[in-house]
Amino acid sequence: MRSYRLAFLLSIPITCAAQIPAGFGATPIFDEEFNGSSLDTSVWTYRTGVRDQCLQVPNAVTVAHGYARISIYSGEGDDGKPANYCGSITTKDHFLHSYGYWEAAVRYQYQPAIQCAWWIQSPTIGRDVDDPQRSGVEFDIFEHTSGNLKPEGFDHALHWNGYKQGVHKPLGHNGTLRDLNDGKFHVFGFGWTPGAYTFYVNGQVEWTVTSAEAPISAAPEFVILDVELPARAKVPAGGYGPLGSPQNAYLDVDYVRVYPYAKR
Repeated sequence: MRSYRLAFLLSIPITCAAQIPAGFGATPIFDEEFNGSSLDTSVWTYRTGVRDQCLQVPNAVTVAHGYARISIYSGEGDDGKPANYCGSITTKDHFLHSYGYWEAAVRYQYQPAIQCAWWIQSPTIGRDVDDPQRSGVEFDIFEHTSGNLKPEGFDHALHWNGYKQGVHKPLGHNGTLRDLNDGKFHVFGFGWTPGAYTFYVNGQVEWTVTSAEAPISAAPEFVILDVELPARAKVPAGGYGPLGSPQNAYLDVDYVRVYPYAKR
């Protein structure tokens, strides 16, 4: 039975999940373990097109050894000039949910200019700037940004009211995890209730945001896993090598799980 693979885990995961915080159900309603040999397109959709300095392409996402690898690699563009290619996948067409405890185990290969993230998005964000609770909020649960973070740096962030200048509203938190770039998976979780957001790193509370600080989304939202290149000046002169090269930058994802909010 596929679980959004609701109940049966077919193999022991690489990383043990942190304990589920109080207030959330013990059985996940979404459980992607990446145990196959290819991406399950009944759960995930490839995001394509140009994003910043990268062309998003399906072959930059591979599944093997119990995890998904989302890569940045370099090659020749259609115009014969050097080009960079990135991977990005989403559950937008298959799984959306409101509230709950959302968790993923991730690791990444640091290279100059890489930006990578596991995040949650609303399909209607910014539709009604007077009601962001209904329109939705972007949640960046794990993000390494190319502009200002060292290999051990990460951030959490919220964005609402869309992205147009003058109406866009952000709120962020920068953190440091000494072993973040040690080649091991680390667990980043997000507790979303009608009253607050709580961000977790390896089972420990890292940041809490109340309804007095930011709107609490009630919109159904979906998962995105991606790598990006927003800073052209930081891209290595020789690029990131062909797909599969040790020079590739990448985000690996061991699993993604969503546990329901237990209403009181």
